[in-house]
Amino acid sequence: MDQCWEVIDKETEEAVKSAGFATIERSVLEAVIERDTLNIQEIELFKAVNLWATKRCEEQGLSTDGS
Repeated sequence: MDQCWEVIDKETEEAVKSAGFATIERSVLEAVIERDTLNIQEIELFKAVNLWATKRCEEQGLSTDGS
């Protein structure tokens, strides 16, 4: 597991831009964003989390326009 976190820390931007990132469980997302060792600009991490949230809303039939 430590090796997986090392890869995520080093290649964070690539990891969050992968197709699979939008499908991870909420608990995994929380574990990722709580890390202080990620190699990514905060705005890029925000965009990835926003995309994740958008996908979750779409799956539940919720509006993604902010209303």
